[in-house]
Amino acid sequence: MIQVTIREATEDDLDKFKNIVSERKRGFFRETFKKGRICFIALVGEKIAYLCWISFEDEYESNCRIRAKFNRKKAYLFDGYTVPQYRENRLHTPMITKRLVYPKNKGYGKARLLVWNENTYARKVVTKAGFKGKRIVTLIELFGFEFHIWRKFRGSFKIWKTNLRISLQT
Repeated sequence: MIQVTIREATEDDLDKFKNIVSERKRGFFRETFKKGRICFIALVGEKIAYLCWISFEDEYESNCRIRAKFNRKKAYLFDGYTVPQYRENRLHTPMITKRLVYPKNKGYGKARLLVWNENTYARKVVTKAGFKGKRIVTLIELFGFEFHIWRKFRGSFKIWKTNLRISLQT
């Protein structure tokens, strides 16, 4: 495992994202910062190795085209990304831990996130972190129409939910 520094990112860090994401995505990040969302980055020196976000508001998940709605005291963990050259360095575990400690320290009791069924590594990490499957959502596009099929979790992984009962020193 490599040595990284994990810290909260700010809008001033947007230049560090240049070679990681497209200009369009950086614009999305700029707007996300302005909305008050929280970004954490793992740095190797001054280079970003991993980035991820936390929201305490409703969010639109563009990949599966759903609105993640939350009542009070729930955090939404989204858009975790490891830069390809730093994959297989086990960065997801400390970053998910950071994203669980932060809302817990702010008084939030639960967190939710979405994990793609095909992302075996992420499923393993969130399971180790204590997340339990809640529902599976499938987006269907047919003749220009789209709709979602929601099923109760039965052993596959799509949407996760956990109580924030962790004890860590930060």
